[in-house]
Amino acid sequence: MTTLLKNAVDKALQSENGHLDLFLRFLLGLSLETNQTLLRGLLPQTATSSHRTNEIIKYIKRKIRENPSPEKSINLFHCLNELNDHSLVQEVQTYLNTRVYGRLSGAKLSPAQWSALVFVLCECNLTEESCVTLASALSSNSNLRKLDLSKNNLKDSGVKLLSSSLKSPECKLQILSLESCSFTCEGWIALVKALKSNPSSYLRELNLSNNKPEESGVKELSYLLEDPQCKLEKLHFISEILPFYRLQNCSITGEAFAALVKSLKSNPSYLRELNLNWNNISDLGVNEFSNLLKNPQCQLEKLLLEFCNITEAGCWALVKALKSNPSNLRELNLKYNKLGEEGIKKLTDLLEDPHYKLKKLLFKCFTVFINSLCNPLHLQELDLGGNKLGHSGVKQLSHLLEDPQCKLEKLQ
Repeated sequence: MTTLLKNAVDKALQSENGHLDLFLRFLLGLSLETNQTLLRGLLPQTATSSHRTNEIIKYIKRKIRENPSPEKSINLFHCLNELNDHSLVQEVQTYLNTRVYGRLSGAKLSPAQWSALVFVLCECNLTEESCVTLASALSSNSNLRKLDLSKNNLKDSGVKLLSSSLKSPECKLQILSLESCSFTCEGWIALVKALKSNPSSYLRELNLSNNKPEESGVKELSYLLEDPQCKLEKLHFISEILPFYRLQNCSITGEAFAALVKSLKSNPSYLRELNLNWNNISDLGVNEFSNLLKNPQCQLEKLLLEFCNITEAGCWALVKALKSNPSNLRELNLKYNKLGEEGIKKLTDLLEDPHYKLKKLLFKCFTVFINSLCNPLHLQELDLGGNKLGHSGVKQLSHLLEDPQCKLEKLQ
């Protein structure tokens, strides 16, 4: 059993997209002695549960000390939490209590302790009052490069306070996440104006997902993006629209989207990833966006358009644009759109174009796709989740995989 759990930890750490993280926590929770009475008839009793738990705790701590990515570290702390081990977290909390006002200036923590600190701060019910201290720290020659305040109730007042620190040339923040922070157009505009006022800003990634910018907020953002001094590479906009610039699920309407596309056309050279999932872009919006994709200066590598109300006409406009500038896009998500048979066929024609180097494709309508596809020259990853393949679909897919020219490396 211990070997199984260690292997599960290793597999989760090896996963590129974290798809095993929750499964690992669930599995470790089941391994606790308190849950063994329910599973006694299913699991071999090769060692006492307490001995096994202590061994796997030591193994997870060793993995944390190996300093994996921040996301992996945080998941390992969740795993320790499932096993009722809070020693590393308590160690950091004790250390903080010895600091004057809990300040971290000059703190000497190991990578494992820094990870524990991040775990402590995740979703920690910060409010707008907390932003006073944070803003002061950011504008005082701080070495902080990444700040994730997601799922804290900062509201407009808190975001305004943070925005004031972004104006400072001393602020070296590169990644800022304010997902689900309950702010509206007012906070949104304050944030954008702060970034516009500091052309030397280090900020490269901004996550504004699941807030309510309204059209005026999005238009203000578009003015920032068209500034040639703006070097944002990733913008998350879930619930409203925009790229790594993540505008996912931001409910932006046609007029605001048009302003956004216009700004990206005027300054297309930095944007690499655009996430517009779950926005009602429709064919009209895709037509606007297609003109951006035709621009030879467009460096977009990842385009996510899941559940965007795109039909066959929009798919056709997208394919034509990509054919005219095929060199950069590597990942395309068109899941849960009504592309129709003709739209899918146009898409497969694109995949067979030797100049088009798409490596990852996510979509529904498998049957039409597999019947149309002859030679996907560069495709390395295919996500067919949500498709009802059936026996015949699996058989057709196996024929594709047997083709010596097929370069698929990952199939979901």
